Order: sequence, then structure tokens, then C-alpha cells
Amino acid sequence: MTIDTDKYEGHSPAPWKWRSNHIFCTTEYKEEEKLAAIAQWISTRSQDAKLMADAPLLLAEVKRLRKQVVALLHENERLEAMYHMDVHGDDTLAKLLEMKK
Repeated sequence: MTIDTDKYEGHSPAPWKWRSNHIFCTTEYKEEEKLAAIAQWISTRSQDAKLMADAPLLLAEVKRLRKQVVALLHENERLEAMYHMDVHGDDTLAKLLEMKK
């Protein structure tokens, strides 16, 4: 499953906080910071509110990890080209260490 993170562009910035049955974000209003309600729900589980309040942080982590995966794939391609081998096998580290001796 792939999440299209582009559809979240322009969301209210973190941090989000939860109180009672509302999720709030900080916003500027007449040069003062105010809390603005961005969600309301009916639930008895505080875990749901915590998950919703952490949505911007979770989105940022998904984006960070995707960038890291791309960087690792590029590094993998570089190593394959440099050492003329497929670095996907179980003995990859052993092969690299042998080549450096």
C-alpha cells in the first residue's frame, strides 16, 4: 500500500494538541497565537485522539523515511556498479570485506 502524501500539502502545521474531544493547532490571529479546533470526534479512546494529534509528525516521518529509502537505493546501485556484483545476497558483507583485504 502506498500513501499519496502530496494530498496533505498545506495541512495545519504541527504541533497539534488534543483536549476533550477536539484536536487543536496553533494559529496566528490578529498577531496573537490562538488555538484553532481542526477536528472533533466522538470516541471514548484517548489513543484515537493521540494518533490524530500526531498526524503531522507521522506524515513528516513517512516523508523522511521515503527519502532515506531512495538514498539507500542509490547507494546500493553505486556499490553494485563499483564492485560489479549484486549486493542483495546474504553474503554481501563478507564479499565486500574480502575485496577490501
